[in-house]
Amino acid sequence: MSTAGLALVLLAPALGMVAGLQTGGRLAHPARLPALLTGGAIALAVCLAVLGV
Repeated sequence: MSTAGLALVLLAPALGMVAGLQTGGRLAHPARLPALLTGGAIALAVCLAVLGV
């Protein structure tokens, strides 16, 4: 892998985290918070199950 390829591989998760934080901040209104937390917990459980397989 070249240096440029490695830089892109290391940059991608950081950009994804910034985009996720921006989206989460917009979704986290007090009225929608229980649904957001429930959805996040379900998504986490699915991701862990996929990793386990």
